[in-house]
Amino acid sequence: MRIAGCLIEYGEDAMLDAAVQLRKTGEILTQEDKEGYFLNYLQNAQRGFKAVTPKKPMTAIKSVAIDTATAAIFPTEIMQMLKKADIHLVPALAEKLWAAHSEKFVEAIAYVDQKVKEGKVANREGYFVKCLEEGWLVKKPEPEKRDPHTLTDVQQQWYEWACMTGICVNTPVKDLPTKMGVLALLIPIKRQATI
Repeated sequence: MRIAGCLIEYGEDAMLDAAVQLRKTGEILTQEDKEGYFLNYLQNAQRGFKAVTPKKPMTAIKSVAIDTATAAIFPTEIMQMLKKADIHLVPALAEKLWAAHSEKFVEAIAYVDQKVKEGKVANREGYFVKCLEEGWLVKKPEPEKRDPHTLTDVQQQWYEWACMTGICVNTPVKDLPTKMGVLALLIPIKRQATI
């Protein structure tokens, strides 16, 4: 059976789900005929039966079966992060997502992890894919807004020193102007003598 036939008969979602389930259990790694085992698992899952190892080898779905050659393209450290977050992706899907959204992977993993802790995620893999494809990411905390007229101890010491040495005009901090949200210092302008 060709892969197109399997896609039409079972659908991509069923194939990916079967691959994810087999990868989670680790059963497929112990099988001699991985492709046949995968196809058998897929067929039986559709019927509601447990997968049985095929009697004779079947040559189907080679591109969906887990192989070490494709796993090498995907960064190992990212795969470790996914496993740690309990997100198990089929290598072909992981590579596809990596090619399109590699810069967002770490943030997406953190977002899924956060939503799992909040109890809002039932399917980590599906949520992770949607997170990448639809741009759901952890919102970075906005910088704390503070009153520019409030100085730290170090800033206050420097300002007092600058006023004593004549670098700045001695003006109370509360009366200093602000420019673009930042405190502006008043600097004396000395007139040059004319000849």
